[in-house]
Amino acid sequence: MFSKKNPTPNLERRRPATSAGSSTVFSYHANRSTQAGTQKTRVNEATRVAATARHTKRLAWLKRGPAVVGSVILGLFAVFNLLLSSHPKVVPLTATPGAIFLRNSQAYAAAADEALASSVLNRTKVTINTEHLTQALQSKFPELAHVTVSVPFIGSQPTVYIQPATPALLLSTTDGQLLVVDRSGRALLAAAQVPHIDKLGLPVVADRSGLSVQAGGFVLPSTSVSFITEVARQLKAKGLSITALDLPAGTSELDLKVSGVSYLVKYNLRGNARVEVGAFLAVKQQLEREHKTPGSYIDVRVEDRAYYR
Repeated sequence: MFSKKNPTPNLERRRPATSAGSSTVFSYHANRSTQAGTQKTRVNEATRVAATARHTKRLAWLKRGPAVVGSVILGLFAVFNLLLSSHPKVVPLTATPGAIFLRNSQAYAAAADEALASSVLNRTKVTINTEHLTQALQSKFPELAHVTVSVPFIGSQPTVYIQPATPALLLSTTDGQLLVVDRSGRALLAAAQVPHIDKLGLPVVADRSGLSVQAGGFVLPSTSVSFITEVARQLKAKGLSITALDLPAGTSELDLKVSGVSYLVKYNLRGNARVEVGAFLAVKQQLEREHKTPGSYIDVRVEDRAYYR
């Protein structure tokens, strides 16, 4: 009877199987949790790396930002600095003694605006033709001795410097013109275009040659202009007022009349003005002492000689 009751060893042999099965189930869940944790860690690490990279990029942009903005601003400044205004600044220069502007300053400013606006090429510093502008203004205003167009290194307004010529006398022509002539013998412009021309006190010379003259052209040699103005100055210093100055055709002669006498005084334009004026004054004083009056002229054209008739 007692030998049949022996099931216990079988039960003991099955327990390890059950225990082994339980151990296998536990290990599967543990591995799965470990893998999930590892994967989550990797995701977090990738997120952190990505965030770090984005932060680094932001810092790089923040560091480069001022330089980029500065470069853009400098580029825009450089582009706009090349542009020029169509309204230049006109600066008058009057360093030469006796030089005077014969027109209103607004006339020069308006002409400078017109010349600058005449071509789109004049709107940038790279394409502007300052020499052409200078020639255009000089041609339009012969009374200007010098014209210079300057472009600023920084800024948009060009500057036009103008310097006037020195008017020396008025030339009356046989065709009825009255022209202002400068020291070089160049006709500047019609006297009618100059306000209050009489206040300049310029000697009026009648040209009998009959030659056609126009503003901007040379009508007399500079030496003749110098001679005439020196004679006028010397006589004025002696208290004599000139009533007529004539240039006979085809000669180098200057015929002159002073107030209070009816005769002419004949000068040689190729001679020495001071010497000839001195000769005339000496003859005049001698004749007055002798109570003599020439009926026609006093001729001082020959050096160290004087004749009267």
